[in-house]
Amino acid sequence: MSTPDPVPTPSAPDHAVQPRGQLVTRPAAAPGPTRTTRVVAWVGYHLLELSGVAVPTVLAVFVSPWFAVAAVLAAVLWAVHELRPAGGDAQ
Repeated sequence: MSTPDPVPTPSAPDHAVQPRGQLVTRPAAAPGPTRTTRVVAWVGYHLLELSGVAVPTVLAVFVSPWFAVAAVLAAVLWAVHELRPAGGDAQ
């Protein structure tokens, strides 16, 4: 009497249900920056502008309301700086 040849078990397709308790991972996303990466880069790039508005605002709240003038001035200058290149692109 002979033993039967071992039959290899078929491999599970990628979309098969994973057994309970195993980590299921998503397929790799398309290359490129994520939203988080873009936000961190934007904040890093505009850190001086953000602090130029935030510091006088905090000082206006805790020290003197006159610092609100500096905060508004910084915000207006930042808005003009941001909108000016956008207006130049339209022409």
